[in-house]
Amino acid sequence: QVEAPGVDADALFTLWREHVERDEILALEATLDPRTRRLADDSRTALRGLIRRIDATYGRDVLRAVASGGGSEVVVSAGPADDARAAVGAGEGGAWTVPLAPDGAPRGWVEVRAAAPFGFDRVWLEAPAGGPRASFRLLARRGGGDWGEVARGAGLAGRRLLDVPWCEADAVRLLLEGEGGAPELQRLGLFATPPAVTIEPDGEIALSPVSVSLTSRAGAEIRYTLDGTTPGPDSTSYGGPIRIAASTTVRARAFDDRGPGVDVASASFTIVTEADWLQGVAFVRAPAPGLRVEVFEVSLDSLVDLADASPIARREVEGVDASAHATRQARVALRYSGFVEVPEDGLYTFASVSDDGSRIWLHDRLVVDNDGHHGPRREGGKVPLRAGFHPIRIEWFNGVGPGVLDVRWSGRGVGRDVAIPPSAFRR
Repeated sequence: QVEAPGVDADALFTLWREHVERDEILALEATLDPRTRRLADDSRTALRGLIRRIDATYGRDVLRAVASGGGSEVVVSAGPADDARAAVGAGEGGAWTVPLAPDGAPRGWVEVRAAAPFGFDRVWLEAPAGGPRASFRLLARRGGGDWGEVARGAGLAGRRLLDVPWCEADAVRLLLEGEGGAPELQRLGLFATPPAVTIEPDGEIALSPVSVSLTSRAGAEIRYTLDGTTPGPDSTSYGGPIRIAASTTVRARAFDDRGPGVDVASASFTIVTEADWLQGVAFVRAPAPGLRVEVFEVSLDSLVDLADASPIARREVEGVDASAHATRQARVALRYSGFVEVPEDGLYTFASVSDDGSRIWLHDRLVVDNDGHHGPRREGGKVPLRAGFHPIRIEWFNGVGPGVLDVRWSGRGVGRDVAIPPSAFRR
């Protein structure tokens, strides 16, 4: 039983698979919106995403199509078996049990030969739960070539769901060796994950045009848009790197013989113009070294709620040091404010590694969003800055357990991914 809010569809899909392997029911406890008494938006999105992933991934057994198609052949080592074709690609919970080994021998195999190549990257194996455990090897080949190993394992009894590298073949062979008895098979299924697109780089703020590459698995076609619309079968087909010379959002989707993939990949690119540069602040008198910090003893789920909290203390400090400035380990928050000095005009990267949440603002612009409850995690963002002093605000909170806050930067004159030194701060 898991809480649906805060859990995305990919995490739910992983949980679902684990429960299927153990022949268990996955119970989801979802929060209702107090105003509408309906599922909250994040819960509804996650559950819909889970259903789409299950249907798109395990809704079409590649071997079922192969075994029922013309020109295919299913063979088992025990000789002809009427149930062999049924077991290959059988539905979940199929009642067929195919003896694989002749005369009760401890080893056996089942082989499927197809008239045309097929692709897969997930495997569903099922043997009688009460029968002898078995070691297994799954082999594949194409065009009469050599057999290559796709997967192996031991202790097969009941269900086993495997992820394997993408494989294209026209024949597969499953070898089983019983651990204390003759092996039997209830189900052999092969499935193809819906094709997805990876965008590289995954979003960027740049001073000059950016070259963007799109990739997907073999056999998938990528189509993309640059106007924010969802890619369809008539959108531009990807044929090579895309040159992004003006700010835009790239959206891409992969298609195969089953249609579009479940997800649409998206990445935003900002090509800096003169209007995007943030100017440094001019002072009437020189600012003092260091920062100001406000200390809060409060229980938070998000730094958004820090706006409604009152600090218990305000101090002037040299730099960012959560372990020294927090008054207690748990249920605590800090807000640093002041200025950071940038030595040269340039595109600067700011980053935080924090446990729990943190955010970094420059000129009231959110540059780093690392909010929420989580273990040590890194998030970063880029911003174009002119040389000089720039207003900066750093927020952090910790719920329970040890907390972490490490603030870093990269750019001209400051180095690459280094901690921001106290000498760079003013107040």
